[in-house]
Amino acid sequence: MPSENGSADQHIDKVQALYNNYEILDKNKDEKEVRTRAYLEIIAAVRGLPQEKQLAAQFIPRFFKQFLELGERPVEAMLDLCEDEDVNIRKQAVKALPSICRDAPENVFKIADVLAQLSQSDDNLELGVVFNALVSIFSIDPKETIRGIFGQVQQNEQEIIRERCLKFMTAKMQVWIEGGSMTKEVEEVITQEARKCLPDLNANEFLILMSILAQTKLSKTVTGQQSLIDLVAEKMEVDVPLKTLDAENIDRLLRCLREALPFFSTQSNSDKYVHYLITMVFPFLDDIAAEISHLKIEIFKLFAELASFTSSDFATNHPEDLEAIYNAVVGLLVLPPQLKEGEEEESQKMGDDDGEPNLELSQIECMLYAFHRLLQHAPEFFKKEGEDKVEERLVDLRKRLTYLSRRVQVYIKTLQEKLKGKTAEELKREDNKIRLIALRTTANVNSLTRDFFHTPPVFRSFVVLSWKPASGSGVSGASGGGGGGGGGRHHPGAGKRKPIAFDEESNKHSGRPLYEPPGGKFSKRVDKYTGQFSGRGFRGGGGGGGRFHRGRRGGGGGYTRFNNRY
Repeated sequence: MPSENGSADQHIDKVQALYNNYEILDKNKDEKEVRTRAYLEIIAAVRGLPQEKQLAAQFIPRFFKQFLELGERPVEAMLDLCEDEDVNIRKQAVKALPSICRDAPENVFKIADVLAQLSQSDDNLELGVVFNALVSIFSIDPKETIRGIFGQVQQNEQEIIRERCLKFMTAKMQVWIEGGSMTKEVEEVITQEARKCLPDLNANEFLILMSILAQTKLSKTVTGQQSLIDLVAEKMEVDVPLKTLDAENIDRLLRCLREALPFFSTQSNSDKYVHYLITMVFPFLDDIAAEISHLKIEIFKLFAELASFTSSDFATNHPEDLEAIYNAVVGLLVLPPQLKEGEEEESQKMGDDDGEPNLELSQIECMLYAFHRLLQHAPEFFKKEGEDKVEERLVDLRKRLTYLSRRVQVYIKTLQEKLKGKTAEELKREDNKIRLIALRTTANVNSLTRDFFHTPPVFRSFVVLSWKPASGSGVSGASGGGGGGGGGRHHPGAGKRKPIAFDEESNKHSGRPLYEPPGGKFSKRVDKYTGQFSGRGFRGGGGGGGRFHRGRRGGGGGYTRFNNRY
């Protein structure tokens, strides 16, 4: 018992000594040596009992400016308190960190780095204090704060830290922009740091990062949009064939394409992406696993949308790509069967029980649309060199398109019959929504097909891809900049529609009018991929291995004295 009393008395003496040291520093009348000794005793209290630590957390920042010559000692003492077991001591220490940064701005990077690591806390109140401190030091030195935060995004192995740092940035971007803190120089730092992080981000983190960049002025200028397009291209590794078509790689591909798509325009072309899909992805799609084979159509859909933004030089720079798309289109279409003399084609048996042709109509729409878009800048593709004569491959393609059109007519009639008399409420049923989309798909295929029957072919029809919302006016781009026209309707001035026919072989069918359905009133994307990325994926090495590291820029590990408290 006496020992306990002695310990308590000793503790009281230490607390009293701290108050005495505070008075010495506050009065600022003693010699420098005396005041320095008093401040060092306050610093030493961070290894004392809780009450001593609390006083140290208050007194160290209070007089920090008077002892800048002590270098990192007081800063390190405060960071020791930031890892204390007592959450109240931690919060008090964190609240004081911005004051230290104001007195010595050279500490902003280190403190931002530590605060980013402290975001792993499961205490919401502590998290609020940490993020408030980050906001405060951002106002002191935005660029170094950004570098400190992104340093943890790049190096830390704990997903919760990386994700919370990125979400913090996302939440504060608009505030910083409106407050005038987001200068051109700060945005450049964000872009530079984002580029460093790209190889180490999983797909969900990548999505958050892109939302940060999309809020900057980068996304509103041609140069900035191109920078974002290039960032996504780096993530996709467009120079590397996508030979491993597992769920993770397909997920990454789809997410990257979707993130890049809004930034393409007539001034920022998609040539690199289209070329990548044709040469590095499509050759391996046949090897895709059966359980994720349904994702192939999502790749084709995005390919079609990207084709809307290719440059006028694409076919010139990549003639082999145009050949590859031609072969892909031909491969999707079949030649009409060889009928015996006097034998009639049984159109009603050319599909399944629902009347749908045994064809990949959605894939045909995608590839035919992309081919059509690319041919707008390569009208000579179907001409022999030096001649106006239509090349033999156009003859073959027209035969296949004619047969496709006849088969599609049966399907259109079946769809029309199944939708006839349906109320607005009935049309909201999933099966009827799919039928409405199918009508738009078939109308698009018919509209695109017609241009191949001009002599020479003239590629001027504009359609809205069947999974894209159709505008009320019927004139809308495939994805905001590609082309107009309602589902399957010609652009004004394209001429009156005529039934598709090819030579004598199909003259007997020329009297069949093509059904033109209404333009997508109840359109909705069908089979839209909504899967989320899972797992870390695509990460390189990094930090981790301690509660947090007091790293120095370029230090490759820095201080690693902290324990893993969480």
